[in-house]
Amino acid sequence: MSLEAFWSYTTDPYSDLVILWQLRKSRRPAMREQFGAHPKSVRKSNVRQEKTKKEYRAGLRHSWPPAQVRCLMAAVKYSIIITCHNQRGFIADAIESALRQTCSNCELIVVDDGSTDGSSEVVQRYSGRAQVVKLPKNTGASGARNAGSFLAKGDYLVFLDGDDVLKPWALSVYDSVIQKYRPSVVLATLTWFQGTVPVAGETEAPREIEVVNYDYLAQKDRGYRSSASALVIQRTAFEQVRGWAKEACPFEDQHLEAKLAFSCRAITVVHPQTVFYRLHSSNTIHDVEKIVRDAMGLCRRRCRQRNRGASVMISDEPQSLAGQRSGR
Repeated sequence: MSLEAFWSYTTDPYSDLVILWQLRKSRRPAMREQFGAHPKSVRKSNVRQEKTKKEYRAGLRHSWPPAQVRCLMAAVKYSIIITCHNQRGFIADAIESALRQTCSNCELIVVDDGSTDGSSEVVQRYSGRAQVVKLPKNTGASGARNAGSFLAKGDYLVFLDGDDVLKPWALSVYDSVIQKYRPSVVLATLTWFQGTVPVAGETEAPREIEVVNYDYLAQKDRGYRSSASALVIQRTAFEQVRGWAKEACPFEDQHLEAKLAFSCRAITVVHPQTVFYRLHSSNTIHDVEKIVRDAMGLCRRRCRQRNRGASVMISDEPQSLAGQRSGR
């Protein structure tokens, strides 16, 4: 399975983002000549931020407008991992949204989790632009995500469920945030929709990025809708906590966040929203009976683990993903 899922688009004005203070603090004429003057709207934003500098330094909230200049930081590579099980009517929208991302340093991995409804044929059409993986049998969402993560070579893993859709500027926003703060976890915000995927036009493109910065994830002080599609995780941090836990279903999202709670810096992207979350009849949240049944099963397994003196932390594998990579 070779990795040939690299592509580059250069038409999006948000493909190259830079934090304002990087240019503001630099007084070298050569750099000014290279990047040129700021647009008027950017200069106004700089003045506004200068007036509230003390407030920004004292608080957790930060915001800045995108700038159409080349990023000065080292390039970060991203792996978009899309998982699909019997989502023939949705999976093409998810893949197309990933292919429309304009950040050039990314790869796309699509994992078909043993689909039987024809999803495999849809996914296979993208084999020339993505690394397509077909699992022989259904392993569950966590198992499929782990399989995609194991193949990923990016510095950061961007997860997307097969029925959700990335907004056109999603990866560019993530890249801007990561270039500034270098967090281990980025929590995105969702736009819920039903039916046809909404059209995200140029008028909706973000003019300012607003985030909340936490020293560690457990410090988070506001509501957040957990979803795999709203998670961007540094690959090294992901491997240290052994990835997704299949046994934690249907709360694998919250379980992964709990494992990362005290281990790393986290960022919540307050604005803009970066993911379209699709509401349909097959959403897990609609199957209350299954949620209760799986929750009871999770509790029973935890009790058995405690009785055997096992670790409180649930683990899918006997060794970490990092260990598997190195052959240990």
